[in-house]
Amino acid sequence: MEYGKEGNLIILKLDLNEGILESIKEVCEKENVKNGIITSGLGAAVDLEVGYLKGKDFVKMLYEKRGEIVSIVGSISQEEPHFHVHISFADEEHRVHGGHLFSGKVNPMMEIFITVFTDLKLGRKMSEISGLKELTIL
Repeated sequence: MEYGKEGNLIILKLDLNEGILESIKEVCEKENVKNGIITSGLGAAVDLEVGYLKGKDFVKMLYEKRGEIVSIVGSISQEEPHFHVHISFADEEHRVHGGHLFSGKVNPMMEIFITVFTDLKLGRKMSEISGLKELTIL
């Protein structure tokens, strides 16, 4: 992984077999990012485990074959869970799949763009409706 930072923008370049979420977490720890958004990303990945919220539980699917990343977006908060990330990707027949990202490995590369908030503080609060810790503005 390599990355650069200018002002409140971080650009990550991920390489073969690097974990997507692990790499985001690593750069956020190195740069002390507590609050922000994952604005976009592209590339390709394998072993993508994504979830679809059904009721209060996730139905998970594992896509082992390589998918072309169409989009990756998410929020970064100072409270657990720190990362809430969704991903969309196309298979070799151009069908698009996606959902809540649980895991995935880069294959062969990815670019991810993060905007860091310096004044705006984000947290998480349990929702009785969704059963999830949802985003809240602190």
